[in-house]
Amino acid sequence: MKNADKGEKMNIDEIITKIEEMDNKGYVGTGNFESVRDELKAKLFQRLSDCEEELEFLIVLDDRIKTKIQSQFYIGCKEIQKRISHLKSEIEKAKEFKCQN
Repeated sequence: MKNADKGEKMNIDEIITKIEEMDNKGYVGTGNFESVRDELKAKLFQRLSDCEEELEFLIVLDDRIKTKIQSQFYIGCKEIQKRISHLKSEIEKAKEFKCQN
């Protein structure tokens, strides 16, 4: 959905503003007003659909990222815990050896 004047996507606010401006000017029933207004409404509904689709995609992506981070965090924590246990064991061995000598 491109704004013909600017060659860029119109956001929902811009589309609604254009429809409201047309309604407020009282062009109802004149020339191609109805077709332009209908075209703007079609663009509005298409943009809404695009936004909903993108939102669904981002929600799924966000969930996947969170799951991956949690998984990596859990693995990282397990590795840290293993390393802590190993170091504690090494310290105990060294203390025992020191006490014996």
